Amino acid sequence: MDQNGDGKISAAEAQWVTAKSIARIDTNKDGMLSADELRAARASHRGQHPKLDTNGDGLISRDEAKAAPRLAENFDAIDSNKDGQLSRDEMATWHKSHARPAAPAPATKP
Repeated sequence: MDQNGDGKISAAEAQWVTAKSIARIDTNKDGMLSADELRAARASHRGQHPKLDTNGDGLISRDEAKAAPRLAENFDAIDSNKDGQLSRDEMATWHKSHARPAAPAPATKP
């Protein structure tokens, strides 16, 4: 995400994050998200996401996916083998195919 290689994530580089989220994470209020600020934000959110695989079988059923609305909404598209369960591979494939393309790196000076 750090497109200009300055070690920080600007609002322009983090278009997937809302301005409100950036303001909350940007503890020093410089308009940028440093690696330390991102680590702290991630650490503060650990354990807040529901454990989806409630039966521990390594798969996410349609019922288990209901705990994550976006996952439930895209369940049929992610379930590539149509077995009614989402594997890690299916989820990884879905994420890769729907990732935003990386912006080209800035030109370097000779």
